[in-house]
This record gives sequence, C-alpha cells and structure tokens, in this order.
Amino acid sequence: MVFPRFPIAPRYAVWILIVIIPLIWICCFLVAEQLIGALHGSENSWLADRLMSGRRSTNVDAYYRRANAALVYGTLLAILIGIVAWLLLRKTAEFVLFLLSCFVCSFLIFVLLERFPRLIPLTHLDRVLSYYSFKVNYIPDAELVFREKPFNRRIISDFTGALSSSRYGIDVEPYRIEWIMDKDGFRNDKPPVAADIVVLGDSYLEYGATESDTFVGRLQANLPLLSARNLGKSGYSVGQYTFAFKRFGLQYKPKIAIMAFYEGNDIPEMRDYLFWQAGRHGDVRGYLTKFTAGSHWRRYTAAVSSTLVQMRRALADIVEFLLNKLAIVRGYPRRTHPEVAILNLNGRMYPSLFIDKMPEVAVDRMLATEEFRGIQESFDQFRDICKANGIAPILVYIPTPVHVYAGYTTKASGSAWLHVHERQMSVRENVETAVKILADRAGIEVISLTPVFEAAADKGKMLYYALDAHWNAEGRETAASFVAGVLKERFLPKASQRSLTELNLY
Repeated sequence: MVFPRFPIAPRYAVWILIVIIPLIWICCFLVAEQLIGALHGSENSWLADRLMSGRRSTNVDAYYRRANAALVYGTLLAILIGIVAWLLLRKTAEFVLFLLSCFVCSFLIFVLLERFPRLIPLTHLDRVLSYYSFKVNYIPDAELVFREKPFNRRIISDFTGALSSSRYGIDVEPYRIEWIMDKDGFRNDKPPVAADIVVLGDSYLEYGATESDTFVGRLQANLPLLSARNLGKSGYSVGQYTFAFKRFGLQYKPKIAIMAFYEGNDIPEMRDYLFWQAGRHGDVRGYLTKFTAGSHWRRYTAAVSSTLVQMRRALADIVEFLLNKLAIVRGYPRRTHPEVAILNLNGRMYPSLFIDKMPEVAVDRMLATEEFRGIQESFDQFRDICKANGIAPILVYIPTPVHVYAGYTTKASGSAWLHVHERQMSVRENVETAVKILADRAGIEVISLTPVFEAAADKGKMLYYALDAHWNAEGRETAASFVAGVLKERFLPKASQRSLTELNLY
C-alpha cells in the first residue's frame, strides 16, 4: 500500500473532487448573487469595504462577473491539480516516464522536421502550429534574418484579424486574401521590370485582399502613368528595409524610394534585429526573428513556447464563452473585454482592440537608446544609397490606431484599456517627434499620415481593422491617395506626369 496513513488518498480524492465541484457551483447559484448584492448595498460594512474596493462607484454586475470568473478559473485549476496529483500519487513512475517520453519524442520529431521540412505539409502541422506555418513559408537569410520563399502562394480564407477571437466579443466580416510572391519573396504578381517607385516596409505594405488592394497597388492606381514595386515584408524592421533596398530595390532603377515607418513595432523590431546581428539570440523577442535564431534547442523552446501561447489563447476563448453563457443565464449584461476600447466616432460606437501601445518614454530618452541609434544609422544609409543612385528618398510615417483614435475612448471601454488610456494620450506624439528628428538629421523628407488620418477620424471614419493593428481597405486607400497627392505636388512636374525614368529628382 503506497499511502497507508491516508487511505482515502489518492483512491477517493478524484471522487471527492467530482462531488465537491458541483456542490460549489450549486451553492454559488443559490446564494452567491444574494450575498454579493447584500455586501454591495450595505452602508457600513468593514467586510464589504475590504472585499469590494471601490464598490460605491462600481456597478454590482461587475462583482457578479468577477465571481463567475473566479468560479470558472477555480474549477479548471482544481480539475488540473486533481488530475496531476492523482497521477503523481498513484502512477508516479509512469507519469514521469510519460512526461520524459513526450519531451524526447517531440524533440526528435522537431529535429526530423527541421532536417526535412518537406514533411511538414504531410503532417498538416503548418495548419495548427504557428512555428510550422512559418517554416513552410519562409527561409533563413544571412542579412535579412528571413525571407519569404520565391513564388510562394498562399490563400487565407475567412480572415478576420491577426488577433481574431470570440473572447473580445467583436463581430468582424471575414474576407479572403490571396498572397502571390515574386522571385525575391515580395508581394508582386507582375514580372520584375523597371519601376519608377520602390516601397520598403513591413506588413502594412503586404496587407490587402489582392495585390491591387495593398497600399502599393492603390498607390500605383493613383499614379497610373508610373510603376511601383512592393518590397514590404511582415516582421522586417528599418535595418532590414535598407538591406532589402540595396539587394532587391536597386535592380528596378527607381527614381523614388519610399520607406514606410510604422510607429507601432518598427522600434522593437529594430531592437530585435540589432540583437540578432550581435548574436544575442536569447534577447530576441520578435516572432519571426526568434524562430530563425540560435541552435536547434533554442528554436525548439521557441516552438514549444508559441504552442503554449496558442493553447492559452484557446483556453481563454473557452473561459470567455463560459462566462458569457453564465452572464446570460443569470441575467447580467455581457461585459466589455478589458482590452477593448469602445470609440465614439460622430455618434457611432466602434469596438477596437489597440494591439500596439505607445512606449511611455520621453523623446530625449528614446533618442539615447540603442534601437534609435540603429534607426539613425539606417536612415543615413538609406539617404546615401539614394544619393549615389539618383533616387529621391522619402519616409512615410504610419501612426498606430492608438495614436489616431485614443481620444475617442468612451467610459464603456474595457477596464485594462481605461487604466492606461490617459498615459497613452500623454505620450502618443513622442515617437513621431523622435523619428522626425532622426529623419531631419539624415535629410530625408517625411510624409506623415497622422494629420490626414486624424482628420478622417474626426469625420467618423474608422481606418483600421477592429482586431488587427493594420489599415482596412479604406485606410489603405486614404494613405495611398494622400501619398500620391504629395508626390504629384512635390516631386512630379505639374505640366505632365511622364515616366520618372526621364527625370532626375534627387
């Protein structure tokens, strides 16, 4: 007998758990609501003040929802602890051997798929695990960290946003995306020929249902006599833009080079790129960069980590579903997710998930960081390359949704967003100010999209996806038409718009 002093453990522990959990749920349904209501409404109660901080300014429904959340999470935790405890107490050796076998087998399978990546589509792991989705679409690169495979073609059906999830309670109309890559792995389905304009950037340039729906496709549509080439790649930073320009952009002999700077992630991705260049793979935080850096073991841990994140998100979806069902059954209003902002645009309410927050750092401190020094160096290199090749360098500044729409926040927004709202409002101009200082030092003209986007927001237009940090179709068109207008006014001759190959614009 393994546990002579505790005859009920572990033999009856699981059965006790099975009985106790339903009893707790029944008690909560019978008395919890009345108890919470009584405490919330009590005038002078030391216990209520201790348990319900801020109750006089908080609706009682909020405490009902908190109790439901505690009940659901407590139940799941109790079940998990019960299962693990039972396995450890009753099947200790078998359980440890099982865990060890899972680790060894998963690592061996990982190494096999690293060595023979063509096996990944046969296992369909690329459809369920983000790491293997990356492996089938990208290849390592000595300068750029990674590139998309030449002539890669992807069809994404029912796309609703990068962070689409039922837990946010936002209904989004899905749409279909067709990605067609050129010989260099960029989103161009036209054959490589000379181009008047090349555009460098990240996923902001790749997004769109078709190539013509992207920012670059719409820019060319607004400049019909000119040709443009898209050199944007999701996950790239300013340092990679410069390398991509030298390696792939100059072959098109452009007369205008546009670098699109997105204030939401170009700074942390520049930091990751500098870490990668310095061999500091353990400091890398970016998704794509992390999966191309280091040894098999480091990539294995990254793959496991990403899988755990996916599992946690799936669990959060299940919990949110249960909480919403409980709210309906018990008559509570469905809550706004803590991270969701409810915006009032000319009387119309828009839910939005502000994914990319602004760094809460002063301008002078930003400029002193390693990543901003790296951005300055990249701007200087961009200018020098353009000058040596007779190309006009332009920086297009892309604001985050927070930058444009934070001021339209209502009190109906989620608690987590309301907690940081005022701080975000106070720093929302800092990154743009710092980047403009660097561009001015490099002698690069800046076309900021902030004023035109703020003007559109003031008219009640939403230019970003609700569950994504990127422009929607109207946002892409607004950006493309504005940039095209600036190019016509400042860089193209007013008398005619003949091909830029006839011009010397530097």
